[in-house]
Amino acid sequence: MNSGEYNTLELLHNGSDATYLAEKTSSAFKLSSMLLATNSSAWAFLGSGDDFALKESAEDAYADLPDGTGYLRVDCLEEGILYQVPEIAAKFNELGLDTLIIDLRYEAAVSSSAMQAFAGCFPQLAGKLILSTGNYVDTQDLNAFAYDAGHSFPEDTKVYVMAGNYTNSVDSCFIGALICYGVMDYSDVYMSVYSDEYCEERGIENNGSVYDVGVSIGVYYNPVTGSTLELQTGVFTWVNNRSTEENPLGIADGCTAVDAPFVTNGYNEELAQLLADIAE
Repeated sequence: MNSGEYNTLELLHNGSDATYLAEKTSSAFKLSSMLLATNSSAWAFLGSGDDFALKESAEDAYADLPDGTGYLRVDCLEEGILYQVPEIAAKFNELGLDTLIIDLRYEAAVSSSAMQAFAGCFPQLAGKLILSTGNYVDTQDLNAFAYDAGHSFPEDTKVYVMAGNYTNSVDSCFIGALICYGVMDYSDVYMSVYSDEYCEERGIENNGSVYDVGVSIGVYYNPVTGSTLELQTGVFTWVNNRSTEENPLGIADGCTAVDAPFVTNGYNEELAQLLADIAE
């Protein structure tokens, strides 16, 4: 992971937060957290310093993808990679793709502003409410950003999402927004269902749902003792007021179950099941 300056695509953002976000992330660590693959090649942010840019990574192609399909693996959506999202959408358009598979199974961390940027690349969500977060007293509503057509996924793109054990609450709200605004249906969410052995080892309930707790955590530092205290400070809700804590997304909603015997076995086994399903 390399650090240094980079130019954000602030001109693409039509909201008042563009300059703030550009300044905030201008010296952020440079880390490629998204990979767009087709059946013939792939693209990720590679290089260092001024050379850090979206580049072809042909060895990461996934040959089993159908023509016209892009597989977008999202590993981390932090504020430092805000500008990567519209560039990925631009590459999707350049390639003339019409189907997008978003893999959120192992998305390790996400900031709300990064998700606002991601959601803004879908015309049906641009500028609209995508999630609410609050502390049981005050609630903050967060709207998606908005980008020009060249840096947005086409409105008629067929979208699938892969979710599972590591899919967090902000991601769940993003999926909820895609559903609520008609971009996709519940059945287009492919939910990993892990083996009893795996769930027992992790101490989680094997109920075919997003296992995140659905709350935001505040970390408070005591400068005198050097200790920290983590407290539950709020909850996340979908655009339809569905609580991710009380009502997590799952198979019961009509999501498509995907067998995942053990999370470390065969990273693409679940993707293969999705592709077989949509090919029928």
